[in-house]
Amino acid sequence: KKVSEILKTALKEYEKNGLSDFVIFSVQDEQVFLKSITIPQISLSELSSTILVEAERSMPIEVKNAYLDYHIIKKDYGDGNMQVLLAASKKDAVDALVEVIELSGLRPIIAEPEVVAIARSVVSPHDFKMALVIVEIGANRTRLIGFDDGSVISTGSVNFSADLINQLMAEKLKIDIKEAKKIKWDKNLFEDPKYGSVVKSVLEKPLSAVMKEIKDNIGNWQAELQNNDGGFVPKKIIISGGGAHIPSIVERLQAELKVPVEKAKPLANIFGKNKNKSPMNEYLSVPFSAAIGLALRGVAIDNPDIYKNLD
Repeated sequence: KKVSEILKTALKEYEKNGLSDFVIFSVQDEQVFLKSITIPQISLSELSSTILVEAERSMPIEVKNAYLDYHIIKKDYGDGNMQVLLAASKKDAVDALVEVIELSGLRPIIAEPEVVAIARSVVSPHDFKMALVIVEIGANRTRLIGFDDGSVISTGSVNFSADLINQLMAEKLKIDIKEAKKIKWDKNLFEDPKYGSVVKSVLEKPLSAVMKEIKDNIGNWQAELQNNDGGFVPKKIIISGGGAHIPSIVERLQAELKVPVEKAKPLANIFGKNKNKSPMNEYLSVPFSAAIGLALRGVAIDNPDIYKNLD
């Protein structure tokens, strides 16, 4: 009820801006099971029943208590096989989110894994068919998203977060955590006479650990997917989330993984060279990759033919 009231208050400001009451929402990683599977090439009419069998066999949750969906990544590998992404979430987890939205007077129409929304916003059209790893550094964890052939194909997580760094800095500087959060992470922070040396020392150990975990995760994906059209060989790393602004992280990742690394530019993917049309600057947009990805999903279905049958 409290969350619903917050939503009502926040959305009142935009009532006159022509927003519909339809909602596209994401389900957090902890509540979603994703798995990429390779199965023999079959017709679309046969696929649904095959997916149910595969889900029963490979998913850690009972299919009867879950919402299940799938997405065809690649129809034909040339060897008689196809690759399909399975997604499932416990019904009670999704239903709880639906209840919050409906209590707000809104109508949920699409639910999708949060990692899918993130990928939609941070992968540029130019890179859409490329093998990538997205490193989403959030407030309380870092998510790893394997992306290839225009689809999320695998996920993982590592114990590294923006909050962890803020906590370590607060302890080292003997300041309140709120003060630590006010320190702006940018390329000039290491040169700051007050914080520079402290930030360098605080970052060293956690960054070394996270680099190793990222390399291990990529290695595991490569082993799992080695039979799929030559396997998974990432050509680029994209860093998103609030922690993408941590100084030196781009350079460290690039040195460790030997592939190009860049920060996400979700607004550039939308506006291109017309950055002056953007409602927020690039620095602020990076932590909002999931929300921007959900908005893009809305744009893709924003026509009367889709909406007219929802009642």
